[in-house]
Amino acid sequence: MIELSGYHLPLLVILVGSLVAATIGTGVALTWLRSTALFDVPNDRSSHRTPTLRGGGIGFVPVIVIGWLLVPAFAPVGPSLLVICAVAAMAVLGFLDDRKSLKRRIRLGVQIAATGALILSVPDEAFVFRGGFPFLLDRLIAWISLVWFVNLFNFMDGIDGIAATEAAMVSGGLAALTLVAPHSGIPAREAVVVAGAALGFLVFNRPPAKLFMGDVGSLALGLALGYLLLTTAVIGYLAPAVILPMYFLADASLTLFSRLFRRAKIGDAHREHAYQRAVDGGTSHLSVVLQVAVGNLGLAGCAFYSLYHPWSAFVLAAAISLGLIMLLRAQGPAKAELEADAKFPRER
Repeated sequence: MIELSGYHLPLLVILVGSLVAATIGTGVALTWLRSTALFDVPNDRSSHRTPTLRGGGIGFVPVIVIGWLLVPAFAPVGPSLLVICAVAAMAVLGFLDDRKSLKRRIRLGVQIAATGALILSVPDEAFVFRGGFPFLLDRLIAWISLVWFVNLFNFMDGIDGIAATEAAMVSGGLAALTLVAPHSGIPAREAVVVAGAALGFLVFNRPPAKLFMGDVGSLALGLALGYLLLTTAVIGYLAPAVILPMYFLADASLTLFSRLFRRAKIGDAHREHAYQRAVDGGTSHLSVVLQVAVGNLGLAGCAFYSLYHPWSAFVLAAAISLGLIMLLRAQGPAKAELEADAKFPRER
């Protein structure tokens, strides 16, 4: 049964506060970025047509960091300082990479260290996968999964508004679970900070975007979401932690496997994700984002259902995610056009 209580009023205050702060912060960032002329210039692997400012994450990541530092004012505990520093470090990595591309080994090294900080935040007596693996294997799989999640979130930030919408809906979905499980321990306060920050950025990033979040935003946001999902899994809610981001997980992972099968260089930029194919086929950024949002609403419903029937909910969520991928790919260009585009890339 849905239960509204005094627990939820602070969540609303935090949500509005972080939304306003992120909107103001992103507006200030936009003004500063215009003076730096740090543009994302379209190329044959882009899904946008005009040069657009990047690095907008500097406007909302501080809201997440400061918001998480203030969480103990609303709750007995909050994220550890180590976790917050890891999110900040990921933002610094992304900021440097936005300005001058860093070597992949440097990026991966920082990502491994930052996700390792999240693993260290898990209590020694707790298991991420509900005791399905021995302790060390449990931690190793969780660590690898976090590294992949941070990277896939970065990969999926390819059209206007999609990453910010995903972040808002995943974190908002986690917070909404407390309507039926108010004493579950789900990190709702941390989640609404992220949701508000993402929505504030979306004011400027909605199609047509005035600026992109850049790696400074996508890497830090990916890690922040990773922490929320990890914490939710650790307290016994593994199913909703997997279900809520399932579309991003499925699209990125299936695309990776496809590229591995074709022996393509997996580190190279491309536009092979389902949402990118839909844009290449002529569907607008806004239409694609709305389709993903509708799919995410279905996944949120599955997350609620998983509190009672986890396996049935998981199967239904997988069907929704695969159905969305098929729908988006069906909107893509014809096979002949794809083959011609591979030989003679066009600027988009």
